[in-house]
Amino acid sequence: KLLRTSTFRLAALYLLLFALSVGALLGYVYWNTAVLLEQQTDETIRAEVQALADQYRLRGLRGIIDTIQRRSSDESGSVYLLTDVTDERIAGNLTTRPPMPAEEASWIEFPLEVEKGTTRERHVARAFHTDLAGGFDLVVGRDVEALRQFASIIRRTIYYALAIALVLGLGGGLLMSRNFLRRVDAITAASRTIMAGNMSGRMPVTGSNDELDRMALALNEMLEQIEALIAGMKEVSSNLP
Repeated sequence: KLLRTSTFRLAALYLLLFALSVGALLGYVYWNTAVLLEQQTDETIRAEVQALADQYRLRGLRGIIDTIQRRSSDESGSVYLLTDVTDERIAGNLTTRPPMPAEEASWIEFPLEVEKGTTRERHVARAFHTDLAGGFDLVVGRDVEALRQFASIIRRTIYYALAIALVLGLGGGLLMSRNFLRRVDAITAASRTIMAGNMSGRMPVTGSNDELDRMALALNEMLEQIEALIAGMKEVSSNLP
């Protein structure tokens, strides 16, 4: 009965619009944080690959090895690997060669073991693989575990926010419909009492001056006029010889 009331339908419509607005807002926040951060990471990796390729072209193998060794010593979360034509490691902080794609230049993702004190954690690395002249393979990437966890937190926040909005909106709609239906039932009961012959009955008024109160006051005025007319007719009838 509550679900069929106009109040609940209006509340459900408002809830739908509110959920769409919240979803669009949180989606915009997600896009401008996690997605853009990953895009910036990819752009940084591409720039670093280009810089190392330029080092190889200008300074040869010795130059790119020196650059990779220097950058590999920094604890910035970057990963490097330079291998020769026999897939032997020449330089870099990757101890094992990740699975290489069939394309000459493409993105790869692979598990990464990271030492945290006395423990080892399993992270995810995103890297760009390209071939260099002379049969050398270059892999440059970043540890993106923190970015993925951050994106996961934002996604869970979006889901929880939408779920809470839906639950609260549904509960509010049911509460509003229940109050509205209670007042409508009171007016209906008063109407049936009047139709049963009790012309002194009146529609209940809560004093909130809302649309139901205004309708009840108008009906009460009409009932008072009807009662006055009936009383006048009875008086006239009683005066007839």
